[in-house]
Amino acid sequence: MVSSAKAIRIILAGYLFLGLTINIEAQESGKQQVDSLWWKQKTEQLGYAPEQLPTGDFQFNPRAFPTWFQSPIFKYAILILISAILLFVLYKLFGKNLFVSDIDDERSAKHLLSENDLDDRFYEMDLDNLLIKAVSEQNWAMAIRIRFLMVLKKLIDQEQIKWHKDLTNRQIAWQIRPLESRNDFFDLVGYFEKVWYGDMGVTSEYYQKISTRFEDYKGTIESNDKK
Repeated sequence: MVSSAKAIRIILAGYLFLGLTINIEAQESGKQQVDSLWWKQKTEQLGYAPEQLPTGDFQFNPRAFPTWFQSPIFKYAILILISAILLFVLYKLFGKNLFVSDIDDERSAKHLLSENDLDDRFYEMDLDNLLIKAVSEQNWAMAIRIRFLMVLKKLIDQEQIKWHKDLTNRQIAWQIRPLESRNDFFDLVGYFEKVWYGDMGVTSEYYQKISTRFEDYKGTIESNDKK
């Protein structure tokens, strides 16, 4: 699908071509007028008169059209009218995205990819910024999901688990030592799955309470690694 920015560039290129064509036609028209005047002067000097057709026969005379119809100004006016119509059609097709550049489109696609691929590629993503965005949008379920992934990332960094995308949360939990840390992780799994896979409505107060549990567990992981 052609992006709005590419569509605009194509249309502008077309307008540039039409504008150059009209300019060339205007120059040719002016040249023809000069040539016609020169020819008229020369024929009058020589006493030459072109043969006139009978009045009853049809003779095409381009000068019979109004001068404003033949002027470059009229052609530019038509070009502006066509431009307005095309811009209106593009606005209906793309809406507010009409003036979004390809770079902005790529950034939006990258951001969408970041949220859709959290489960498979969370380790290489900036989870801190994603968490800030989720909290600012009051998307508490997403915020809890990201906090759970931050715990997994911390466990991987501390080499307490070997992660693979096909492993379940419980299979990951059985890798954790000591037993107390494993049980705490099971608690976090329960919080996360209840929020993310259940129909539970998450409030700001509930998020603040649960996020503290996730932060405390991350601190426990670091202290266990130092022992």
